[in-house]
Amino acid sequence: TESLVSFIGMFIFFTWLIFYIFFAGHIQGKSTTTQVRFAAIIIFASGISTLLFYYLHSIGIAIWILVLSILLILLNAWRKQTQLQPYAIGILFAGSLGILIHEQIYGKIIFQALSQKVDNFLRLTDLGTSFLFGGIVGQEFQQTW
Repeated sequence: TESLVSFIGMFIFFTWLIFYIFFAGHIQGKSTTTQVRFAAIIIFASGISTLLFYYLHSIGIAIWILVLSILLILLNAWRKQTQLQPYAIGILFAGSLGILIHEQIYGKIIFQALSQKVDNFLRLTDLGTSFLFGGIVGQEFQQTW
């Protein structure tokens, strides 16, 4: 149940990002009914795309589609053409979420990995500080202020 709640939260977050990307160029300034209709279309398309990438990952195609999406994003940024940019980013987000769900990588696992990396970095900075300043970094000098 923990992973299900996390997957639902990640889906809401990714869908919100996709909606934000499309908002400025497509629906800003439109009527409320148009905005609600567009939001429903984005939610539906995100769900279908996520499910599609979930199944495509099992046959090994999803990663290649994401690579093509990244190349399309970079090519469009280089050529200063932004017509396909929101669609490529939407594919990237939905595809990434589908792969994360397929691999059973949910929020708790992601944050554990990130916190482990931060902890390793902080340990390295402690070692570097003790190398630079020697004995004055010891525990006996920590509470002198």
